[in-house]
Amino acid sequence: MTTWKTVGDAGEDFRTAVRAQPGWYWLLRPHQEGPGRYDGATPVVCPIHVFADGRVSSPLADLRSLGEDQLSPRDARGVRFPSYFAGPIRPGRSSGGLRVERTSDGHRMEGEFPSVPGWYWCRTNSEAPLLHVDEEAIGPIYLAREAGGSIHVWSTATLDGQPIDVGELGFSEPLTSEGGVIDQSGELGRVAVEFFGALEVPPSPPAPLWREDIPERPPRLQLTEGRTTLRVADLARARAFYEKLGFVVRATRPEEGWAELRGGGLELRLVTGRGAALHFTSNAEARAALQGLGLDPEADPEGLVLTDPDGHRIVIRAPT
Repeated sequence: MTTWKTVGDAGEDFRTAVRAQPGWYWLLRPHQEGPGRYDGATPVVCPIHVFADGRVSSPLADLRSLGEDQLSPRDARGVRFPSYFAGPIRPGRSSGGLRVERTSDGHRMEGEFPSVPGWYWCRTNSEAPLLHVDEEAIGPIYLAREAGGSIHVWSTATLDGQPIDVGELGFSEPLTSEGGVIDQSGELGRVAVEFFGALEVPPSPPAPLWREDIPERPPRLQLTEGRTTLRVADLARARAFYEKLGFVVRATRPEEGWAELRGGGLELRLVTGRGAALHFTSNAEARAALQGLGLDPEADPEGLVLTDPDGHRIVIRAPT
């Protein structure tokens, strides 16, 4: 049985795998509930196809390339959600199909529809292909039969086998007729579908799937906005200073002379070199908070001014 593997913090493990062997892969990631919002309690699974030239065919709106921000997305708080992958996987042999024959009084179905819900490979007639397919026009669909007999077609599901809507199905209506992917209305000309056997989803990976490695707590100054790069003379010394203010290191490579930190909604990159300035907004109690940390900010027309060990001016203004 194929098992799940992490794509790597920056997606490097998955990119290495697909360069060596392009094709279909299972992908597991948290359900995206909106821009910058992921539900780590709901793992979403779907097959994606990576072509030899690096193009990605995916039903997920936030997965259109092999970039780090798409393979290992961050939410609005900066929490990283690395994906998992399994594969490669391949369509099996043809295992039957369906065809619609239109008659003077309607239509009649020929063939057989899979009786067991789950993942299936399929290919429709060339006049109305599915949108999420490979070079052979074969693509994956998740079939779920409703209590009334109607068959719903999905492009993603949860690990426990429940279909889930990600808002980017990649199919055209109608898809909920008794024929499923067959277009009984005649609007699309999708009159035939061929099935290539079922897909078996890999087993669940060990829990927890996603560890929120950046604390929810804001930095001690309750800073609310800011994003910048600071050049520092001593990376370790600068890190210690900003960690004292409540920033959390999310990535660092001392041998390359950089570190990325985050505090609340603030993103800060430290690199060795020359100095810069930094402007933030904070709460009205900023002076007391700084003095409580053993720091003595200066008053300035712009607000409070703090100087870090490399001479950077940190200007802290009251929120407007």
